[in-house]
Amino acid sequence: MLDFYLLKSTDENDKTYMKEMVASLKRLRYGNPLPNLTVVNYDNTQHSLTTIISKPTIIYFWTSNRKTQYRNSHYKVKDLKSKFPEIDFISVNINDNDDEFWQNIINQYNFPKTNEFKFNNSKEARKTLAVNYSNKAIIVDENGIILHPNANIFNSSFEKTLEELTQKKHLFVQ
Repeated sequence: MLDFYLLKSTDENDKTYMKEMVASLKRLRYGNPLPNLTVVNYDNTQHSLTTIISKPTIIYFWTSNRKTQYRNSHYKVKDLKSKFPEIDFISVNINDNDDEFWQNIINQYNFPKTNEFKFNNSKEARKTLAVNYSNKAIIVDENGIILHPNANIFNSSFEKTLEELTQKKHLFVQ
């Protein structure tokens, strides 16, 4: 499909974007290791994304541009944490806002500061992880191996997926 698009498109920028997107999606397939990106925690300490994973983890994303989305995603995760305490949840802000703006949102809504991160280089990270919409989540095992590259915490079958994970069943990408 990509080859067909590249033949028909006349916009070189679009062609480059599509090639990069397809390459990112290939790297994010089930069974591949999570790309190692740098994230910054609430205390402004840089971490390698893969080093903060020590058990099955849901990495979910939020944007400070959509108040309803970031409130709902954090509230949803709070509920999921109570149902699935054996799973870690890592929250990543996908914007390029300054630290103070990002931290003010966290403080204003009393979001837990642990496991709250933002990308060191959000533009590159969004491209690498193919974060094209803010409700995207990535499920990885305790070794950072991708189990589901394109989950949605608001999907009606998301809890069933987590139940299968906690029962050590294989997850199948939908």
